[in-house]
Amino acid sequence: MNVKGRTSMLVLTRCPGQAVMIGDKIEVRLLPPRFAGEVRVGITAPRTVHVVREELLCQPPRQGPRDRACRKGKDHV
Repeated sequence: MNVKGRTSMLVLTRCPGQAVMIGDKIEVRLLPPRFAGEVRVGITAPRTVHVVREELLCQPPRQGPRDRACRKGKDHV
């Protein structure tokens, strides 16, 4: 959806355990919180879909062994 050059956001109300499907292969599920004020989201997607937390996109790449493995596609959802 595009409004004045912007992509709009669909806002839903969900309870823990409920899910939203994106296409037929990506599931976004609300998980029960462990602590007050916490929101937990589980994402199931094909290995070909890159899923990453937004704040990690702004960080410079690190050079540790785990980071190299992640960049090679070994750390997918």
